[in-house]
Parts: sequence; C-alpha cells; structure tokens
Amino acid sequence: MSVVRGVPWISVPASLREVVHDIEHASPGTWEDVSVSWNGVDECRSSKHAVWRVSNEGHAPQVTSLAPSTLPVRGPHPLRVDMEESPPMLLHLADQMGTLPAAWGRGPNVMALSACVGGVQRYAVGGADGVLYTGTWSHEPFGGEYVTCEGHASDVTSVRFFPSAQVVLSTSVDMRARIVSALDGTCPRVLEGHTRAVNDSAIFGRGREVATGSSDGTVRVWDVGHHVTQSRWDVQDGVNALAVLGAAASAPDARQGLLVAGTDGGRLCGWDTRSVPQAAWSARVPAHPWCKDLAHICALDADGTRVLLGTSNGISALYDVRQPSTPLDAWHRNTASVMSVELAGDAAKVSTSDGLPYSWHAPTGQVHEYAGWDADVTSSICTDAWGRTIVLGARGMWATYGYHGYQGHDPC
Repeated sequence: MSVVRGVPWISVPASLREVVHDIEHASPGTWEDVSVSWNGVDECRSSKHAVWRVSNEGHAPQVTSLAPSTLPVRGPHPLRVDMEESPPMLLHLADQMGTLPAAWGRGPNVMALSACVGGVQRYAVGGADGVLYTGTWSHEPFGGEYVTCEGHASDVTSVRFFPSAQVVLSTSVDMRARIVSALDGTCPRVLEGHTRAVNDSAIFGRGREVATGSSDGTVRVWDVGHHVTQSRWDVQDGVNALAVLGAAASAPDARQGLLVAGTDGGRLCGWDTRSVPQAAWSARVPAHPWCKDLAHICALDADGTRVLLGTSNGISALYDVRQPSTPLDAWHRNTASVMSVELAGDAAKVSTSDGLPYSWHAPTGQVHEYAGWDADVTSSICTDAWGRTIVLGARGMWATYGYHGYQGHDPC
C-alpha cells in the first residue's frame, strides 16, 4: 500500500491582500496586525498561531512576525514563511482579484484556457445555469467582449478547447455533450446517448474523436463528424474525470494516446484506444490516513506519461502510466474535496472545496499557497500564457497569482 504523505498548510484572513494594499498607500509609520495559523499533518494535527504586522516604513509594505513568533515571515512578493518542520512555504497574495460579469448569472464554476493559436488565447467558463461564456484572454482577465453559448438544460460540468482554440466541447448534467464555436456560439454538434449526467470529456488529436464519461458508468468515444458513438466501455461505477495522455502527439487520422478515467469507486482506469476495448489496467487510490470514507476521483490532468488525480476526501496522487500499480507520490492536507488539478512541470496545482488552493512541488517539498478565499470553494485552477496561476471560485470570484505588472507584450 502506498504511503500518503501529509502536507501542511497556512490559513490567513482573506482581508490580508486588502490590508497590504491599504498600508502601501498609507502614511509612513502606519501598521495593522492580522492573525494567521499553520496546520500540521502529524497524528495530533498540531497547529501554530501567530500575529503578523503589515507596516509602511516609507517604502514597499513589509510583513513581519510579532515576537515571539512560531511563524516567521518575510515578504511580501510572495510571503516566505520559514518552518522548522518543512521547507519554507510561499504564500501568494492575488495580483488581481474580481468578480465575473453579473450578467453571467449564478457564478460559472468550471473553466478552461485554450492554447495560444495565431497570437490569441481564449477562455471558456460555464456553470449552474447551463450557459457557456467564451472570450479572448488577455492581461485583463475576463475583459472585453464575450460570446454567450446557450443550449444546455442544466449545470455545465466541464469545458475543453479543441487544439484550434476556436471550438469548445462542453458537458452537462443534462446527459449531453455539445460542440460549440468559441467565436459566435453556434452549435454544430450535440452528442447524445448517455443516460445520466456527463461529467467530463477528453479530446483526441485535432478533435475528430472525443470521449465523454458519465455517471451512468460508461465512457463513450464519439465520431465527431457523424456525432455517433464509436466505442462504449462499461466501467461499472460513475465516471467523474477523463484525460488523454500523449494527446498533443495524436494525429487526426490515427488515434493515439492512452485514455484514463477516474471513477466514483476510487479507481483510475486506462485504455489503449487503438486496440481492445477492455481496460489495459486499473489502480486504486491509496487510503487516506485520516478518513476511511470511499474516495471518489473528482479531477484528472495528464501529460505524456503522468496522471495527476484528486479525490473527494482530499487525496492527490501522481501516477506514471508505464507502472501504474503504485503512485509516484500521494499526499493530503486535510479531508476537503479536491475540485480541480493541473500538472505544470514538476508542480501539481490543486483547487479545493475549503478555499485553500495551492501547488505542491514534490522534488523540493515546497508548498505555494494561493491566499484570499476565506473558506469559499475554489472550483478551477489553471495556468495562462503569462505563467499566471488562475483560480476560479464557485461564487463567480476569480484571482490571478504570480504576475507583477503587464510588460507591454502578449506572450502568445
């Protein structure tokens, strides 16, 4: 059985960003104190508490610990918290934070960014009202004109861009997947056949074939041109998440890449889509040391050989599909559900239901906290063309991290 390591976390008030901003523009000598806490993952679940002082000494605002302090801090871009028990933790305050347009209804909570194509990156978001919104991504998030794509009868559960960056595949609780234009909102294809909610999708190559996973316990591969099911695989329990490995190398006329699915039963299943329809392998999520509840796999991301997953009881695990029986690494922070994951080089980025999104760098043991959510659900996390970490909240809030001023050029 794989060992699940514990990763500590720091909790700060959501107001810390505003405090730093206010002090920056205040008179020299101005200060304000905030209370913070560090949460360990030992058997006693120990915690440490401290007071940090944000002050203006006539230059950039400084954050320091009031003595005696168990949480010494330096900063603020990002705040560096030196811990005896682990490598320094880096605490990022949002560079930008805002709310999605009010016209978008009850807060879209799933998001995707396209690849940069022709100098343009696009976004797509969807939520509880069944409507998809797309637009051009820039240094000003969600700014400018956008396209409204209606058609789903219930919650949008996932959105993915085709490699062209002009077409979006969306799935919904209404048991359908829709292929829509990100440019004008038209819908040339509706994929119907699942008998329960469609929870996620995956795209092969340039998009002649796509896969969908459903609560009905099946994975379907679709011929997009004829909008018919080409293959159907029975998984026996609900499918919540899909990913394709090697998708970038998949040619349009030769389906390539391993398709992986995460299930309600805590299984990670892989299929060689070029051969037999039976699963090539399956692996179980390791047990949580604090929680014996069954772990549903909620989120997946993949690159050439690795799969990152997140579960309903707070486990994250990284697998190499060449030897999938045991994860390369598995960790937890608490038992809050993982909502979204992203593989970004050697970093695993994770958004959570307790408002504590973070990234974990396994080679160094470094934790990067993305602060400011005040226990609100953070439903999506991704990296844009500027290298910024984008976090979307379930109530329509968004934030960017790791971006210290627009440099006057577009990275695409």
